[in-house]
Amino acid sequence: MADQVTTRLCVWIVKSHFGDIIASVVNVLASRGRLTFRQLVVFTKIRPRAIRATLLVLTQHSLLWHSSSTSASNNALLGGKETDEGEEVFEFNVDECLLRLRFGKYLLIAKELFGDDGLLLVQTILDHGRLRFSDLESKIPELDRSTRQKLVRKMLQRRFLKSTSEYMNKSRPDRLAEMEHKVLTMESKNNSAASSSALASAKRLGEIRILAEERMKKLEEEAASLALKGSESSKV
Repeated sequence: MADQVTTRLCVWIVKSHFGDIIASVVNVLASRGRLTFRQLVVFTKIRPRAIRATLLVLTQHSLLWHSSSTSASNNALLGGKETDEGEEVFEFNVDECLLRLRFGKYLLIAKELFGDDGLLLVQTILDHGRLRFSDLESKIPELDRSTRQKLVRKMLQRRFLKSTSEYMNKSRPDRLAEMEHKVLTMESKNNSAASSSALASAKRLGEIRILAEERMKKLEEEAASLALKGSESSKV
């Protein structure tokens, strides 16, 4: 949930990039926090079909977090609202939206580091959002396959681009909460009933969080490594 000034700025950015309907949905999400599809229909008074299309666009451009009330059994901790078990909830990615103000700078840097071909590639990704390597062939036919592959690989290596997946549609707090739950579940199976009560201590919870962060970081590093090895099938 964003403050009023940030919400207005995000709505202005989204309206200039995607139009009024998507901006209206963003206004509700940014001001109210995570919501279910049903709540979005009620608060926006927009037809469900239009809201579905809006959610697809926002997801395509990494502007929307997805989660479920099962993974968000920590909803109170994360500032969420009560929802039915397993119901999907949506949250606006404010930080990613604000980064859109720097798109011009990204293009200048892309041209400086990777030349005109790199500029064209980055412009295409900024325009269309998440793309598979194979999608680039139809989007920028003026670049041959070898040139595209070398550019994508070089940009991934220099972290100018990053790979993504369905796993990354969840916010970092949600991913961390899920990993903590997995660690707790594994330990509860391995520990006796007597010793499992120690899991409630503040010290032990802190240790579990550190372990969860390490495992989450490892997963993200593995995903980045796979993107370098198989750029043709990954999204960027």
